Amino acid sequence: MAGTKRPYILTDTVVVTASADGEAVLRVGANERFEGHKLIILSTGAFEVRGIKNDSGLPFTNADSGDPLTQAMFPDDMDAGDVPLELDAPLIVEKNDALTVQFTDTSAASNTVRVVMYGTIESLPS
Repeated sequence: MAGTKRPYILTDTVVVTASADGEAVLRVGANERFEGHKLIILSTGAFEVRGIKNDSGLPFTNADSGDPLTQAMFPDDMDAGDVPLELDAPLIVEKNDALTVQFTDTSAASNTVRVVMYGTIESLPS
């Protein structure tokens, strides 16, 4: 039903080789609007986030290769009681758009990185 918000979890998993760059893409459909409230990045090795942006290039952080967000800044083990990073304001992903998280492996080994965004999704009129 159009206009109805429901809880929703966007997720993407990316496998990168040692010291390689990767991108996790969290996409919404043509008739959807997502509001992200919490972010967690799970990984099998060390990583740095070098950017978070939408398809049009609008950044959601000023982190870059010279000043990255390190793995230590994100919860990394839900079994240990870590909670997702809560955002002060919702991160909006409009229809036919995506949130892209750019990262680099810093573990010097193959790494699986999973990005999860908790929030609400709204079905829009066609």
